[in-house]
This record gives sequence, structure tokens and C-alpha cells, in this order.
Amino acid sequence: MKHLPGVLFSPVSGGILSCHDAYHFISSAATHWADAIITDPPYEIGVAGESWDQVELNIPFFAYHFHRTVKPTGNVFVFCSDRQFGRWYDCLNEYFDNITKFAWHSTNPLPRGKRFISSIEFALHAFNAESYFNPDKKGAHNFFESGRTGGSERLMKPEAERAKLNKGQKSLHPTQKPLSLMKYLVECLTTPGDFVIDPFSGVFSTAVACKELGRDYWGTEYYLEYWDAGRERINAPHRKSQKNELKKARTISEP
Repeated sequence: MKHLPGVLFSPVSGGILSCHDAYHFISSAATHWADAIITDPPYEIGVAGESWDQVELNIPFFAYHFHRTVKPTGNVFVFCSDRQFGRWYDCLNEYFDNITKFAWHSTNPLPRGKRFISSIEFALHAFNAESYFNPDKKGAHNFFESGRTGGSERLMKPEAERAKLNKGQKSLHPTQKPLSLMKYLVECLTTPGDFVIDPFSGVFSTAVACKELGRDYWGTEYYLEYWDAGRERINAPHRKSQKNELKKARTISEP
């Protein structure tokens, strides 16, 4: 998996996709910059044997900078693993008035042998008394139910590479969230024209949701392979009209 020492970015319709380290991106972001942060950081469980998911995340660092970067009227939404839940809760609770737990229930989880099948992923919604919540979603429950990302929505590794891999290793990104889930979150926590950032973009599902719902966005991803795939994905419906825009990708030193 390749990554870049600098920053590569591509302006796209409604936003920017950058190939950048999340620590540097969020620490150099302007104060009260974003209306919402909606993100899915590494879970620290080594999912699918990926090395990027085996390194301990500096959760206190991100909790502080998420609070600093989001507007007082904004929202922070973070997916997390079971083992991270308590750390994320305690750290976010230092900075926000309220923390609500959230669960995504996958209706077609992978079987895990002779035990309960793990079909739920947790998240935390951190917000203040004045934070925005879509009035049309008033009374919405704190869970979402859908199948795992599949079909044409699931990004896959190159065909030649897939032939050598087991079934569970053929997806390009092992934790690609369903677009329906990300659109639900964007609709609940933002209004059209709001600015959303995602420091752990993966293959840019949050950015795609924002684009389709008329929100501005900046998504950043550390690994070049994911960034390339996400850039192609978000530009796919308008590839011809945005041909010149894609040529503008260049190296910068700050987000």
C-alpha cells in the first residue's frame, strides 16, 4: 500500500479529495472551520490483515482537534470498534455537551463460527446544545439498518489481483460503508450548503454522500490506492465534464 510524503489533492465538484496524513490534516485545519465531521477511523483490530488497522490511534489528539475544528453549532460523528468505544466516549465528553451512541446493524454480516455473529458497528455522535439536527429527522432512532456494501457499489481490487485472493480479501477497502448509511448521517446532521470534512476517508463514501446531497466537503485519505479509487468513484458520473478539473491535481503543503 503506497502513501505520499507530501499532499496530493484533486478539486472536484463541490469539494476536495486529498491524499494526506490525518494527523497533519486535522491539526492544521482552521478553528471552527467545518459544519460537521463524519468519519470512520481505523478500529485497531487488524481487519482483513491490513497493517493500517493495527496501529493504536491517538484518540485524545483527534477528539481535541475535532472539537476545535467543528463549529459550535456543528456535529461530530465517529465510527469506532468495541475496544475503542470507551476511549472515544471519554475523550469527546471532555469537549461536547452531549454524546449519543449510535449503531449500524448489518443485515448480512459475515459468519464467525460457533458464536454470536457480529452484526453491529458502533459510533458516537458528539454535539452541543446549539448543534444543528435536521428537523425533518426529529425522532429518528439512533441506529441504521442495511446490508453491507455490495454489488456495483463495492469497490474491488484489480481482477488479476483478485484471482489470487480469498473471497474476503477481494474488496479494495475492507470497511467500505454503505452509501445509504452515509447519506442518512449527512441528512440528519447537516443542511444543504454545509461544509463536511472526513479525515479518514477510505474510498470517500462520506464525500459521495455529500456530493449527492448538495453539501460541500473535504475528504482526506492517507493511502494513494484508496485516494485514486475514491477520486474515480466520485467523478464517474461526470468524468467527461470534469476531465480538465482532474488535471489540476498538484502537491500542496497545507490542507
